[in-house]
Amino acid sequence: MNSCRKAIFILYPVLALSLFPYDVSASDIENQWKQFYTRAWKASELKVNRNELKNFPKELLHSSSQYPHFQVFSWQDIELIWEVADSCKPPDTVSKRLRSAVEFELALCSNKTLDDTWFKNNYTFHPAGESYADRYILRYPSAVKLPNVRTRFTINNPEHPLHNLLNDLTFKGVDFLLKGYKAYIVKGDIWLNGNSGWKFISQEKWLPIADSFGLEISDKVKGCSFYYSNICVNRVPPTENRLKVALAIVSTLLLVVCSRALYVRRQQQHERRFLLELLTHELRTPIASLGYTVELLKDNFNSMEENTQYAIGRLMSDHQRLTQLTEASKTYLSHNREEKYQSSEAYLSEWLDFITNKFGLSYSLSDDRYVSLPYYWLTICLENLIKNAMQHGSGNIEISVFVSTKLIIEVKDEGEFPNIYQRVSRAFRPRGTEKNMGIGLSVVSRLMRKVGGRLRISRNPTRCILELRL
Repeated sequence: MNSCRKAIFILYPVLALSLFPYDVSASDIENQWKQFYTRAWKASELKVNRNELKNFPKELLHSSSQYPHFQVFSWQDIELIWEVADSCKPPDTVSKRLRSAVEFELALCSNKTLDDTWFKNNYTFHPAGESYADRYILRYPSAVKLPNVRTRFTINNPEHPLHNLLNDLTFKGVDFLLKGYKAYIVKGDIWLNGNSGWKFISQEKWLPIADSFGLEISDKVKGCSFYYSNICVNRVPPTENRLKVALAIVSTLLLVVCSRALYVRRQQQHERRFLLELLTHELRTPIASLGYTVELLKDNFNSMEENTQYAIGRLMSDHQRLTQLTEASKTYLSHNREEKYQSSEAYLSEWLDFITNKFGLSYSLSDDRYVSLPYYWLTICLENLIKNAMQHGSGNIEISVFVSTKLIIEVKDEGEFPNIYQRVSRAFRPRGTEKNMGIGLSVVSRLMRKVGGRLRISRNPTRCILELRL
């Protein structure tokens, strides 16, 4: 499986590199942009009719209309007009280009109204910026109804007929479209300029159109393959097909590598199995010889000293355990697994005495029976529970055995079994920081399932219960 991990570590960066966008020529993107414009124009709604635009002088719609007209007036001219408005007195000499401005300021000072024809016969813009009409209705709001006043508002004036329609386009956007640009983007929405007038298309409508042409459209300044007006256009690479191909290649390579890793692992398992079979076979001869020696010693057991009898007893116990382990290994390694957990017959009290005497414990038994059980594996499970209680539990350890249609063995102490949160938190702590609780419980649970039983655990106080149907 390490080979699989290495393959993933190497191949996925290759997959990422394969998805990088590729270069597309500016001419291709420009052609795509023209096609996008055509389709977007058909899908958008007309905001301002071309005839409406012609009703107003272009200079009134430009943003420059809000600032002093230095192409006509100088700073000295503007200063002179300010002095007239401040003093309400005419200057000694007035140039021809300033006559209208002086007349306009003196009229406002003396609260004199101007005739509608005055706005038609004089220059449209005030030297300091804006139009005369913009400034006039600030003093005389009712003059907004006069025809020549109404047609001479700048676009910034709320009274201008197009002000509300073009307010969202901004001054800069109006300037771009008046200059002849075909499109301008504002807050994700696009304004379009065509023969019939100006149209508006929202982002929700133009995004699907851009996607159909594989275009990415925004108002960013840098990183553009094609720049038009204030619109940045890039070609979105067709990553979907490339992604499918790349994933197919990576998946195939991973399948090959992992299959090879699984094959090698299986071969290693066969080799380990062969070595285990060989060791098991070779162990049978010295164990048989040891058994013969034990039988010889048993004949003279009663005549031996007490210490010698104790040593011979341990030798007999170890020989029995080695014999059981060898038989268990042989059965496990055989192709016929049905006899893997062989049973034997004995009294429950004899078996329990054998185990509890090792640990100096007592037990209670509800009914002593002569039954056939997988004693070898039950011994491993029960000893594990006892050792676990002695090492991690607290207080007295009680062993209770109940016999009915089931064999129930309960190992109880006065401690408290950790809850799920405690067990999970301990599992993520570094090893060696503390003694682990119930290291062998998973093994016990698995063994009990194999022999047809189960392990139950109760908390507060801790009770580990083995259950096996008789």
